[in-house]
Amino acid sequence: MASANEAVVRRVYAAANARDMDAILADTHEDCEVHPLLGANLAADVYRGHEGVRQWTSDLWGDWESFETSVGEMVERGDRLLYPVGLRGRGRASGAPFETEIFHLTTVRDGLVFRIEGFSDRESAMRALEAT
Repeated sequence: MASANEAVVRRVYAAANARDMDAILADTHEDCEVHPLLGANLAADVYRGHEGVRQWTSDLWGDWESFETSVGEMVERGDRLLYPVGLRGRGRASGAPFETEIFHLTTVRDGLVFRIEGFSDRESAMRALEAT
């Protein structure tokens, strides 16, 4: 059975796949931070608060005709969760498909997603998980 922390994280990704901003924000802390792995390709390296989440998703979705995530098995340490994220989509301008896997380390606070950090490999994400 999934923990409450895992359930809230999975709801956020399901809402993102449905492009349901209200549902994303309902499960996201108002003081949240997103540190995307793809920050160099987006408008910011860090997105803060609900407005930041809106901007992050707008920046992310804007370049893709389609964009979906899938979340793998989670490793949970207290209020922090580490998991692989499968990314799949098609470029809006090029029409080129892509598929890759990255890792997210998410912190849950007050039952809401508080911080998401992106990593290119499991080892780096695991080191960050174990650092605190």
